[in-house]
Amino acid sequence: MAYRALLGRIYAENLVGDVDELAVVYDKTPSCVAMAAAVGASSRGRVEFYASDEFDVDVDNALLLMSPHLEGLGRRAVAVLRRVRKFAALHTPVFYHLDEVEGVEEVLAGKEVRFAVRETPGEITFYRVYVEGGSLKAVVEVDGYRVFGRSDFAWHPLAGYISRRHFAVKRVDGSYYVVDLGSTNGTFVNGVDIRGRGLYPLKRGDVINVAGVVELVVE
Repeated sequence: MAYRALLGRIYAENLVGDVDELAVVYDKTPSCVAMAAAVGASSRGRVEFYASDEFDVDVDNALLLMSPHLEGLGRRAVAVLRRVRKFAALHTPVFYHLDEVEGVEEVLAGKEVRFAVRETPGEITFYRVYVEGGSLKAVVEVDGYRVFGRSDFAWHPLAGYISRRHFAVKRVDGSYYVVDLGSTNGTFVNGVDIRGRGLYPLKRGDVINVAGVVELVVE
């Protein structure tokens, strides 16, 4: 449970650290209880706790600490999200199970949603999620240098086509560049295969296609 407690502290400090009032909705599993307790101990704001199977109130802000080991995670999470008005932070498995539920885009529309992914030991990336054109979009900010690989897209059914270290985005003097890291199935910018081209310049609106599986839009 030590790792779960550490993850709870990371969530409290980085995922919801700027939220003054927070409802923590948790499953009654040892790992989720450990995370919830750590969030409560580390949070700077006011925190209220609700077991997920007893959650029956409307709240402005919520952190969902729910387990994939209990049946119907996506369905249960959406039921909670319907009662969240403004802001929701999600334990990683919660986000990856949302696409199991039809109409989740409507539920998330108008809300600020965040989640985190542990890329490698000691490295956690924080994402923002929004709804555009009826589809879920995940946004990550790159400051300096960031490697993307299979774990970033584990939610996608074809993630196996993406290499473990597939491509990287680098910021240089305010400009952004992408480089393929020797991937098997390629990285493409606006249809151009950039394998072997080194740092390839990016501009707003460019589309990065990862192995023909996922498309990312530069903002």
